[in-house]
Amino acid sequence: MEWSRVKSIMIGVFSIINVLLFIGYIGTIKTGVSVSEETVGNTVAILGANNVAARADVIPRKTREIRAFSVKNRFASPQAAADSFWARAQSGGLEYFNPQSVTIGENSFEYRARDGAAFGGAASGKLDKKSAEAGAKKIAALLGMTAGMTIETEVRERGGEYTVLFRQVYEGNAVLDTCLTFTLDARGVTRIYGENWLCGEIDGGGFSPVRSAAEILVGFAVSGNRAHAVEITDIQQGYFAGSGNDAGSAEVVPVWKISTDDGNAYYYDARNGDALR
Repeated sequence: MEWSRVKSIMIGVFSIINVLLFIGYIGTIKTGVSVSEETVGNTVAILGANNVAARADVIPRKTREIRAFSVKNRFASPQAAADSFWARAQSGGLEYFNPQSVTIGENSFEYRARDGAAFGGAASGKLDKKSAEAGAKKIAALLGMTAGMTIETEVRERGGEYTVLFRQVYEGNAVLDTCLTFTLDARGVTRIYGENWLCGEIDGGGFSPVRSAAEILVGFAVSGNRAHAVEITDIQQGYFAGSGNDAGSAEVVPVWKISTDDGNAYYYDARNGDALR
């Protein structure tokens, strides 16, 4: 066997051993303890060796315990949710979620107004961020979309069109894979879209120790061969609801969410490092 080939094999073996030793080390970092800058640097190096770029300042240094919880969902499916929203809209003389204007996905519902059904019963003619947010909140409450969890909102404007983003939050941590979005213009609401949206009662559980972002990132780096290089743009700690939240109790788990520059998002169970999606 040629020496150059033996040398390459040995380098590969030692690289694997180093990664395994590093994983073993970062696995001992306790919740609430900040990882060292050396650990962050080693994590960036392992990512780079596996076709993943990441800036050191993107990697969170500290972990915190986070409480798992479950939701007793009111609806068996997105269709059932849309039907409920339509019934409540009719009781107020409104057209939101008229079945002729609704599209149902596996885990999503979408309403598109045919003529821009207006919030508040009439088109405002004037709209700004404050009135768009107030109008969206009013409709969401009327339709029964925001019961059961703390809601945070964000408003974006582009060319006279406003988007109001609703985020579900539990004890200060966002549920990262759910969304509810209202789109409005001067005519009123033109679109309502929801995915994995939780509508139900909360049952809190105990606090769970979580793995550091560095440990999760090393697992992400060695999880498989990549056809092209990617860059990590954001890492967030929060919750993952997942798909298929049928009527009944659904567990919502603590996660790390890894976002990359190709538009993909990856969710890892923060308690054990398992890839969820």
